[in-house]
Amino acid sequence: MYNVLIIAIAALCISLPTTSYAVIKKGTQLPAFSSTAASGVKVTSTAYSGKVLLLMIASEYCTYCKTAIPYLNRINEHYGKSAMHVQGLIAGPGFGKEALKRYIDSNDVHFPMGFTDSKTIYETIGAYSVPTFLLIDKKGIVAGYFRGYSEINMKLIEKQANTLLAE
Repeated sequence: MYNVLIIAIAALCISLPTTSYAVIKKGTQLPAFSSTAASGVKVTSTAYSGKVLLLMIASEYCTYCKTAIPYLNRINEHYGKSAMHVQGLIAGPGFGKEALKRYIDSNDVHFPMGFTDSKTIYETIGAYSVPTFLLIDKKGIVAGYFRGYSEINMKLIEKQANTLLAE
């Protein structure tokens, strides 16, 4: 009886439909996506072409995402939009323009943020944990993929960003 149950469960698992999720790797093109700014303006990934981009994937309730904000504010202020663009991207059920405004205000965010749907985060961009940081070169190629906030990750991001900016 036990063996029959195991076989039935295995057969069910094999027959269930699967969702195809993106897997972003270093050296691949940043997938096309769009987000909406707090002002309501749609922003597409093509808006970043020709510049180094540091993209932070966040969620509303992520403590480490909020911990990373002062660091990203400093990077944004230091490099300015002419050299490197810092962009936050957040998703969540029911997350919209008003929620994004509250998030920006309550967390003292000084860099652009946009919201999108969870499908874009998982299936298009391929971020499965937050915060995730993607460092994109001037040609739109993923130069770095960093999961989680830590001082070590932030230093690695900045070091790699300096290398990309020098190219």
